[in-house]
Amino acid sequence: MREIKKRKKLKGICGVYPACDGAPNRICQQQAYGLPIGLGGVGSGESFKANYNALSAKRFITKVVGEHFTPDITFNFLGIKLSMPIIASSVAGPGKYNNCISEIDFCKANVDGCREAGSIAFRGDTYFYTVDNHPSLDSIHNAGGFGIPIFKPRSQESLKKLIKKAEMIT
Repeated sequence: MREIKKRKKLKGICGVYPACDGAPNRICQQQAYGLPIGLGGVGSGESFKANYNALSAKRFITKVVGEHFTPDITFNFLGIKLSMPIIASSVAGPGKYNNCISEIDFCKANVDGCREAGSIAFRGDTYFYTVDNHPSLDSIHNAGGFGIPIFKPRSQESLKKLIKKAEMIT
C-alpha cells in the first residue's frame, strides 16, 4: 500500500524501484537540473552508478557488542547546545527554479525545521538576493537570530552591507 502512495506522489520523477541504482532506464535519470526534487544522477550518471556499485559490494553485518544504550548526541556549536549533530546546508533559490515553494517559505521552513529538530541551519545566498530583499536573513531574523548566514562572493561594498545586516539580527 505504501509503495502505491509513493509512486503516486512521485509520478514522473521517481519510479520507486526496489534499488536506487542509477540505471539509464530509470525515470530519475531522465530528469534535468532544476526540475522539482531533482532526483537521480547528473551528467552521464557514472558517479551515481559507481557509488551504488561500491556500496552494493559491501556486506554489512550488524553485531551488538554490549548492552543497548541511548547515545548522547548533543553538542555545542558556536556556544549553542544542539541535540542533533546534523546541520542543514546553505541551499538557496528553489523558488526561482521550480515555483514549488516561495523563497521566504523555503527559508523559514529550513530555519524553523532545524530549530524544532534540535539543530541549526546554514542559510544560503543566491544571485537574486539583495541587501534589501534577502529571504535567508529575513528567516533568521524572524527566528530570533537562530541561523547562520552564508554569502556568495559579491562586491566588497555589498558584502559589508550584508554582514552589517546579519550582525544586527543575530
